[in-house]
Amino acid sequence: MTPPKAIFLDLDDTLIFCNGRPEQAWQVVLAGFADRVAHCGVAEVCDAVMAASRWFWSDPTRHRTGRLDVLAARRTIIGDAFAALGIDDDDELADALAREFNAHRKREMHLHTGVHETLDALASRGLKLALVTNGAGGPQREKIERFDLGHRFDHILIEGEFGIGKPEPRVYEFLMELFGVGADQTWMVGDNLEWEVAAPQRLGIRGIWCNPLGAPLPADKGIRPDHVIGGVPELLALL
Repeated sequence: MTPPKAIFLDLDDTLIFCNGRPEQAWQVVLAGFADRVAHCGVAEVCDAVMAASRWFWSDPTRHRTGRLDVLAARRTIIGDAFAALGIDDDDELADALAREFNAHRKREMHLHTGVHETLDALASRGLKLALVTNGAGGPQREKIERFDLGHRFDHILIEGEFGIGKPEPRVYEFLMELFGVGADQTWMVGDNLEWEVAAPQRLGIRGIWCNPLGAPLPADKGIRPDHVIGGVPELLALL
C-alpha cells in the first residue's frame, strides 16, 4: 500500500460524536414533552418521528436542502410524524421539539478519544490534512472552534461556504488540486459509506470507513471500504 501524502477527514461522527443513535436522542427529548403527547404516548410518537426522519433524509435533494437548515428540516419531520399519527397541526409544539432536539444534540456532542493527538501526529509526518464537512457554514464553524480543530488542518472545506458538498466529485478534485496530490496519494476518512467511501473511490481515492458505533457493513449497498476503522487513532497503524 502506497503511503498517502494527503488525508481528507469528515467532521460529524468521524472526529466528533454528533448524530449517532438518533432514536435514543428522540426518546430523551420526547420524554420531556410527555404531557403534551400523552394522547399518543412517547413511544408511538418516537416511532413516527423516526419513520418520518428516515423518509426525509433518504432523498438526496431533501438531504441537501435539509442539512443546510437542520432546524427547519426537523420541524418538517415532526410535522410529518404528527400527520401520520392524526395529530392536528401544532406548529408551536413542532418548533419546541425541534429546538429541544437541537439543544440536546449540542449538549451531547463531544470529541472522540485521541482525535487531537492523531491529527497532530499525522501533521508531524508531513501529511496534508483537509477537513471536509457538509452543512451550513455557521454551525460547522462553531463545532470546529468548540473542539479546537481549525489550526490542525491545512484546509477546511464546508459545503455551505464552498457551494457544493460531498459526494460531489468536484469537492475531492478541488482539494487534490489545492494540495498538488493525485488520487493514488490521497485517503478519505468518514462515517458515510456513500459520501466518504464510494464517491472518493470512484476517483481512485482510498476510502476508509470510520465506524465508531460498530455498525455492520450493509450487504445490499455493494460498497467495500479499503479499510474499516473504529476511530481516527487507528489511522496511525495503517500508515
